[in-house]
Amino acid sequence: MEKSSQAQIIAARTKKILALHASGLTGCQIAERGDVAPNVVYATLKKHGLTPNGIVQSSALSRTRKTIREKNAQGLSNRAIARLLKMSPAGVAHHIAKMGLRSHAARDEAGITSDKQALSVRLALGNDPLPVSHPIAVDAMWRGLEKYREPLAL
Repeated sequence: MEKSSQAQIIAARTKKILALHASGLTGCQIAERGDVAPNVVYATLKKHGLTPNGIVQSSALSRTRKTIREKNAQGLSNRAIARLLKMSPAGVAHHIAKMGLRSHAARDEAGITSDKQALSVRLALGNDPLPVSHPIAVDAMWRGLEKYREPLAL
């Protein structure tokens, strides 16, 4: 294929993307109708200084962010919130940053978890087994091993 024909194809595709955007379609709808990948649509819009139409958050994302906001306001650490929602602490930190909230990551680094926080996390888990390395499970394990702390008298 010659360079001029490639340029014509790209120009036609760009013109179609911009026309569909002007009609109010979202990026995914433009990709479907224009028979191009979504990343091509977003790159074209960005190149022309445009933002995608109708960006709305999914209801699952809204519920997740609502829960993160509530638990963050209660003072739970990022790790505790992550365990509660069964997601990574980095994911929780990302959502907290996107929402402009104050992160409790310093508590995670210092290992500070109050009994009230641990209890609220346990109650939220219900009858599900505790995840591996959960603070309550680790605390119980160490308390069970305390009897072996003293050296054996021979």
